[in-house]
Amino acid sequence: MAAAAQNSPRRVSYASTTVVDVDAATLHSEVSRSNASLRETPLNSTIHNADDGSHLRPADHAGSNGSEGLRRVASTEQIHQQDDIFHMVKATSRMRSWTKRITTAPQTPGVRYPRLLDRDARFYQSLGRFAVRRSMPLHAFRLYRSDWFHFLVNLATWKIVVIMMFLYVVVCVVYAGLFHWSSSACGLELKTFRQAFMLSLESLTTIGYGVPDPYFNDCLAGPFVVLSQAIVGLFVDSVLIGVLFTRFSRGTTRSRSVIFSNKAVIRAVRDQWHFMVQATEIHPNPLVECHVRLYAVLHREVEPHGKIFFQTHAMRLTHPADELGGVLLLVLPNVITHQIDPWSPLMPPELRTATDKKFNARRDFGFPDVLQRDIDVAQGAREGVPSEDKSDFPSLEARKEMIRSHLMKNNVEIIAIIEGVDPHTAATVQARHSYTYRDIVFDHAFAPCVTKGSDGACQLDMYFFHDLVPAGPDELLELTPSIA
Repeated sequence: MAAAAQNSPRRVSYASTTVVDVDAATLHSEVSRSNASLRETPLNSTIHNADDGSHLRPADHAGSNGSEGLRRVASTEQIHQQDDIFHMVKATSRMRSWTKRITTAPQTPGVRYPRLLDRDARFYQSLGRFAVRRSMPLHAFRLYRSDWFHFLVNLATWKIVVIMMFLYVVVCVVYAGLFHWSSSACGLELKTFRQAFMLSLESLTTIGYGVPDPYFNDCLAGPFVVLSQAIVGLFVDSVLIGVLFTRFSRGTTRSRSVIFSNKAVIRAVRDQWHFMVQATEIHPNPLVECHVRLYAVLHREVEPHGKIFFQTHAMRLTHPADELGGVLLLVLPNVITHQIDPWSPLMPPELRTATDKKFNARRDFGFPDVLQRDIDVAQGAREGVPSEDKSDFPSLEARKEMIRSHLMKNNVEIIAIIEGVDPHTAATVQARHSYTYRDIVFDHAFAPCVTKGSDGACQLDMYFFHDLVPAGPDELLELTPSIA
């Protein structure tokens, strides 16, 4: 019983992200023979939940089991193992509502951690709002306000509706005054301003209730008043339709069907640490020509200038290769991979150059040089010295702790941007997401969430999209849903 309990899968929540703690060797074996039977005795699954605010940081889970004192046991249930690895993960992850709303995944109850990019949407997603306060002189603000159409489009929908209703009322009132002023000369027989307002409203909306004399008693002012109101009415209608159409068809709403994993992982592959995130789309008509970019925003200590805040660094991608455009097929999950090499902003500064401090552009990074990739040297695409071949390069585990310390010390936030084209409207859609060091888990892989249905069709189960499984160096690479 003790051995069975020791080898049993467990599910641990990292701020509502499920981590299925399955023995790595067993999991690797099940991937290799996915149709093999796992007929073992029922096991006890201890579920730790952080949805109520309790949290186990990735740093606390650096060991094999993590700190048990930080885990809160929510429930215990009997689970039977299934025939393949997908059902094994599925058995240890109970069905939960994937439309659950969270704020910024607080690590402490009642505490919100600052982010450059929000995490305020459902399913642990972002609304794409950057938390940037802009202070500018008046003439610069007027330059921004000169583009009145896009300024109006970017307002809240209720503000647009209020502005348009107010504009309609103003037009009706102005022309009601003109009709009331020309009533005697044009034979309109308007005795009150209310009657003039009704005539103005009927003319603007072309209702056509009529007046005593439809020819305005051949007065000179009548045709000009009606013609000008008709032109103004057409202009107001066209602006209203254009603004509302642009507002409702904008790409920010369409981008919400692009889903990013709640947590990013950093894992070792062939003696190199890699940063990985997972993304897919849930819309039945997926975006076309999708490509991805990653940026790192960090605060650096620069001597003798002190702290440099919100410094942006581009991140080269190895999968999908950014030199090929970083193209994605979002109809299925894609793992986006960045190698942490000397050109990576996630690499600690002390590892970017050799200990002799002699800069070499072939092996070291320095601004404003063009960003390179260490993998290009290893594959013979360019000359240089691979970082792992440097005599002063630390071991894999030492680099792991240095990277972890670098992410926390500089409050690194990685921003992922996916762009694509909607096939129906041909509009460019941009989805954004961010990961701080609190959202990064070491030595884990994304659990499989794609399986084959009973009819042989592909089945993407979003209930398990955020799940993670422990993975040591070079382990469980077969679980990666997108290989090339």
